[in-house]
Amino acid sequence: MNKTIEDLVVKLSHDPHNPELNFACAVEYERLNQTASAVSFYLRCAEYGYESHKLLTYNSLLRMARCFEDQTDRQYTVSNCILQAMTVLPERPEAYFMLSQFHEKSQAWQECYTYAELGLTKHVGISIYTPDQISQEILDSSVIKVIQLPLNLLSRKTFPTRMMSGLLENGYQIGRAHV
Repeated sequence: MNKTIEDLVVKLSHDPHNPELNFACAVEYERLNQTASAVSFYLRCAEYGYESHKLLTYNSLLRMARCFEDQTDRQYTVSNCILQAMTVLPERPEAYFMLSQFHEKSQAWQECYTYAELGLTKHVGISIYTPDQISQEILDSSVIKVIQLPLNLLSRKTFPTRMMSGLLENGYQIGRAHV
């Protein structure tokens, strides 16, 4: 048995309901291409982390879908895992993209397009180049979720730390445009 997995199993024996340990164990099994074991631990992570670790639950469900994808005759299981992930964190775009890819493989073009479009419209954002471009009107908008800032290693332009912290605290995602 892999030393990393042995260590994780020992830790899990002391804390079997820990979603983070279950996820780590699942990742190791998946890395070794032991998808049945990986799915088992991803499922445990999703079950034990549903209330406290939403992102881990979301990722577990998507990774379960990937594990089932390689098996034949599991298309309903794959789509159900992805749909479950959507219910956990509907604002995240990855599940929509995966479901779009899933429908593309079966040439279900309308479903492919619909889920791609839904995923793309989850995060509407703006690009700004100086701090004074962020107006109160933008901050009060319920549509804008992402603010993209420039990053140039040669430039000395910076954005105030307090401003960045305030944006993050208010639920904005900050992206960096590489200039």
